[in-house]
Amino acid sequence: MYNCHNIDEFREHVGNSFKGMIHPDDLERAEKEIYEQQFNTPQNVNRMDYVRYRIVCKDGEVKTVDDYGHLVHDINYGMVYYVFLLDLEDHIFKETRA
Repeated sequence: MYNCHNIDEFREHVGNSFKGMIHPDDLERAEKEIYEQQFNTPQNVNRMDYVRYRIVCKDGEVKTVDDYGHLVHDINYGMVYYVFLLDLEDHIFKETRA
């Protein structure tokens, strides 16, 4: 999705950080939305969140993605935050053109 050839290239591109995955102009808003859903929504007992933001690919291409996050406690690693991304161009727009 980030137009990287392997995991090492991806990790270098994003600075090995979730914050590095998000377009800088969308970072503050996305972090606030995720925090609000994860920690200030009492009915969210499964610790899941959803937010839409842009990413910047290694080649400079900007894409809009849907982010589905899940915060879990793992007995071996402690708190782990999983993020599943869907590229809107691939997911939504191709379906409407078919």
